[in-house]
Amino acid sequence: MLAEAIAEEIVRRGLRPGMRLPAEAEMMRDFDVGRATLREALRLLEAQGLVRVKPGRSGGPVVAAPDAGHLARQVSLMLRVSGVSVDEVVRARQALEPQIAAGAARAGDAATVARLRELQAELERSVADERRYLEANRAFHATLAAAAGNRPLGLFWSAIGTIVDWHDVGVAYDEAARAAGCRAHRALTDAIAAGDADAAARAMEAHMTALRDHLARRHPAALRRTVEVVSAGAPAAPQRTPARS
Repeated sequence: MLAEAIAEEIVRRGLRPGMRLPAEAEMMRDFDVGRATLREALRLLEAQGLVRVKPGRSGGPVVAAPDAGHLARQVSLMLRVSGVSVDEVVRARQALEPQIAAGAARAGDAATVARLRELQAELERSVADERRYLEANRAFHATLAAAAGNRPLGLFWSAIGTIVDWHDVGVAYDEAARAAGCRAHRALTDAIAAGDADAAARAMEAHMTALRDHLARRHPAALRRTVEVVSAGAPAAPQRTPARS
């Protein structure tokens, strides 16, 4: 399809967030295509979250900042068609998170450790408040993913987390479970602060295994569900999901 080839060529030319693409007439001449083909190529890029079209006389196509939500949508479509279960996605996160924790420990970033300490304190303050606890928990894991020193790994984690977070399956964590989560996060933070990658990976593996075991015991039906498609442009996820601990 010609429009797809044009879209790929636009990306190959080195897009940067915030960059304005050339005027329509210029791109038509450059790619030697008609207006309909060019616009279809831009629509393809827009659907994938790579370009946004600003309205008005001074508007036009602008390169968008990367958004893992678009990747999550594309992956969720494939998983849904393939009949993949929520449990399989949870297991994929189990495989990713120890590597992320180890990477964060190896990075040895003082600002990351300070942020994790702040979030650990917020987790402990909010043990009695499920909503606050879940928000701090998500921020804790997102901080780790950003600090792992591997952007593809962080992007995959974000997409997988978004997919699982999208499922409002009625999973709730009682106060005892949240307190156990606090202890797990404290062990993670200590290992990362010490720069001990092996200990950080082991702590995360234990944390993720305990989480999935809890879900398997208490909410097996939730894990058996087939992955749902993440809605386009939906940045938020339900508060109660099997992705969180």
